[in-house]
Amino acid sequence: QHVLGLLNDGNQGHVFLTGNMAVDAILRAKSAVMENVGIIFEYVEYPLEPLPISEQDFCMLLGNLLDNAIEGVMRLPATAPSRQVKLSFSKVWNMLFISCKNDADTSKIRRQGDVFLSTKDQPAFHGFGTENMKNIVNKAGGTIEFEVSHNLFIVQIMLGGDAAC
Repeated sequence: QHVLGLLNDGNQGHVFLTGNMAVDAILRAKSAVMENVGIIFEYVEYPLEPLPISEQDFCMLLGNLLDNAIEGVMRLPATAPSRQVKLSFSKVWNMLFISCKNDADTSKIRRQGDVFLSTKDQPAFHGFGTENMKNIVNKAGGTIEFEVSHNLFIVQIMLGGDAAC
């Protein structure tokens, strides 16, 4: 209900035009969260219809992606020189590429093999976002890559190939 309220409130934030109302609602809600906590959200509108996977899976993927990015930036001190999330989409033939980069304190990112470990209290109840994203992308026959480098956390996703984008 809150997300639908954000969509209908003409005074609240930016209207995203992806061609999918649910995706626009997620972008708008996450954008509002970022604005409220002082995170700069850089996103260029991009048409996403038709989606390469089910709307439910795409929204779960996008929600997890942006939640992780927001949490990564929130772990930075308020005085950090950059507190930003960059999200972009692009299509090549029938493949959709999603890139999300966020500022992060990379010294605090914990990993065991290819699994990221939660740094939250009670880690047994947290840390499922990246695994959920991997499962959605793998089920769709896509690829997902995580990169941790010089104060950035980067996620690159490719969906499509056999499915029409």
